[in-house]
Amino acid sequence: MILALGRSSKEHSQGSGFFIAPGIIVTNRHVVDKGSKLIVIMPDKTEVTAKLVGKSTTIDAAVLKVDRTNHSSLRFARSSSVQIGSQVCAVGYPVSDYLAAASGTADFSKALAGISPTSTYGRIGGRQTLKNTKCLHLDLNLNPGNSGGPVMDRASQVVGVSTYKLMGADGTVQGMNFAIEADLVRQFVEETVPGIRL
Repeated sequence: MILALGRSSKEHSQGSGFFIAPGIIVTNRHVVDKGSKLIVIMPDKTEVTAKLVGKSTTIDAAVLKVDRTNHSSLRFARSSSVQIGSQVCAVGYPVSDYLAAASGTADFSKALAGISPTSTYGRIGGRQTLKNTKCLHLDLNLNPGNSGGPVMDRASQVVGVSTYKLMGADGTVQGMNFAIEADLVRQFVEETVPGIRL
């Protein structure tokens, strides 16, 4: 798991991501869209610059590359094997900006590096197409910062990538959290990264 940061002179974004091959990271497109500089905080808490390999024009996914290979990688499940009602776990860095600001550490970058990923557990509630993208409806909690993180099955394979959370204007809609199905993300990565087969 990594914490992904997109920075520009006017704003920044943050989200989660994960390795799927040596030096190759999957995250959401909206996490990196506005960043002129991309930073990754590695599992060992070191900060490295990332290169954008590609952004999908059809799904909310992006691929980054870093010059580091001393890490573990996750594998994608086949979407055809994913069953409604299956238990899943979403891992990521929710509300990391808030947690870093509340840490009491004056140096914001050090505060971010001190944050650990969190896990939430639930089940796949169904399948839904959102923005022309096949998604899994999740009955677990997702918050800003979970974007781009993996949703894994009990075998620790990635069944989806956290992306959308729907809410009513008054905050009354709850439990509408979604992940892009694994097959779509795998296809995008294989079309984007030369020579990779997942």
